[in-house]
Amino acid sequence: MKKTLFETLKKDLKAKNFGFRQFFAFSILLIIVIVFIFFGYSAKDSIGTGGVGQVNDYVISQAEYAREYQKIESMYGPWLRHLGNSKMQGEFLHNQAFEGVVNRILMFQAAQELGIRVPQGELVKHITREIPEFQEDGKFRRDRYEGLLQANNYSVSDFENLVNQQLVMRRLEWVLNLLVNPSQLEAEYQKLLFQGQKQIEYATWDSQEWIEKQKYPEKELRDLLKNEEFRARVEKEFQARQESLSQPERVRARHILIKVENESAGADALKKAKEIRQKLTSKNFAEMAKQYSEDPGSKDKGGDLGFFARGTMVNAVEEYVFTAPLGNISDPIKSEFGYHIIQVLEKTAARKATFQEHDIKMAQIVKARDVYEKEIAQLEEAYKSRRYQEVEELIKKWNIQWETSPWISLGDEQIGGLGSQLTPETVWAVTKDNPYLSEIVRDGGRVYVVKFKAEKEFKDDKKSKEAVESLKKAKFNELLGRYLEKFKQKSNIVKNPKIAGSTNVSGL
Repeated sequence: MKKTLFETLKKDLKAKNFGFRQFFAFSILLIIVIVFIFFGYSAKDSIGTGGVGQVNDYVISQAEYAREYQKIESMYGPWLRHLGNSKMQGEFLHNQAFEGVVNRILMFQAAQELGIRVPQGELVKHITREIPEFQEDGKFRRDRYEGLLQANNYSVSDFENLVNQQLVMRRLEWVLNLLVNPSQLEAEYQKLLFQGQKQIEYATWDSQEWIEKQKYPEKELRDLLKNEEFRARVEKEFQARQESLSQPERVRARHILIKVENESAGADALKKAKEIRQKLTSKNFAEMAKQYSEDPGSKDKGGDLGFFARGTMVNAVEEYVFTAPLGNISDPIKSEFGYHIIQVLEKTAARKATFQEHDIKMAQIVKARDVYEKEIAQLEEAYKSRRYQEVEELIKKWNIQWETSPWISLGDEQIGGLGSQLTPETVWAVTKDNPYLSEIVRDGGRVYVVKFKAEKEFKDDKKSKEAVESLKKAKFNELLGRYLEKFKQKSNIVKNPKIAGSTNVSGL
């Protein structure tokens, strides 16, 4: 019978003469927990009682889930709001929050299966001696402890369970780290990657941008369109782009948003929204929005959301604006973000693009693509034949400038922020004697021509050490990932379908 990963891990620990008692005294500062509990969260953040889900025998509470959701929302919320609010983005936040809680619990339970425990005395010592928020003049104060927990919607048992989980999980991480130290050979190899540096020159362009920049006289294009074969290709190009060239139905609206942070605040938010609505007219809408709206993206614009098509706003807002008459001001409309008071300002009907409107533009693209494919084939042929002077002349003809890279070590992750398939490993083949790469580098539609510029002896001990640590981290993540996936496969994970953004989870 094949041994489980857990049995293998225990065997490895035993082989290293390492017992669990040796790390029980290992002190860990709960920085994440302290920030999470004491900065920005209060009792009003609870979304009520009842189970959100279950991981084996552990029931996820509403309060626990709400705290994780707020943490995720603070990370992704500003970015998502920049893209525009939508139901899909709300589902993303809910799913990320649920997965975050589940993964933490799975890690804790997996550690327990390995036999990792935190004695009660160690837990008490950590809370009373190592968390300064619970101390006054360097001494633990029970009243301060219970007061802070109560203010942040924690019972003593809930908080101590959370601290216990964090301590156990950190010990699991510490144990796994003992097993992933790179070998001497691996460490030496990482150091070699940062001995010596090179510098290259590169010419780069995006093929689609090149094509779209080309301009040909309209008369020339009209003459080409008389050719049946060319015209058929232009029509095919138009058909492929017709949807993007067409104008969808769009609405311009403005709104005042009163946020609902949690269910307990819903009644107050609705009352406030109704009071605003009673005072609201078309003439004072912009000023009222600047004064009362809690949508930072539109508040300073008098609530103006600009023109938008379907699929860009939350459902409740879209259902109203695409059916309401112009100028009408809505009563408060509930969405997952709060209460909206909306006025529709303008509407434009959908209009399908026609070939006659875009024939010259499409002909420009087809003509430019023909020219590009002919010249890029010429460039590649010259490159393969090592006619580098011809390569240089073609690049000059296209008005593309050679650029110089920063100094590159073989172990660098990328070249000066280029962020492409043009990696240090790729360009390391160029030398003074063989100054060009063996072929042109393609990264999607972007093309690179690379040649050698300079090289020098260089030793970067700092980066060498960082590379060894990076290797250790990668090995740790791989081991932890396999470990948790093995545990997850045999776990029962249930998600309450009432959670917004519910998706299939094992156990449902």
